Amino acid sequence: MCILLDESGDSLSSNDFVKFLNKKDDANCKRIVFVIGGTYGFSESIYKLKNQNIFLS
Repeated sequence: MCILLDESGDSLSSNDFVKFLNKKDDANCKRIVFVIGGTYGFSESIYKLKNQNIFLS
């Protein structure tokens, strides 16, 4: 699973992020890759690879 961390993603609180990770663990998700966006975000090819987009503050 590929998760992009950038400002255009779904905003999650710390508690929601823990719940999100627990759901993935319960679903036997073997690998999660977090990709951190830079100042200008990602290229379109990276956005096509994502399974989810998250914004952490």
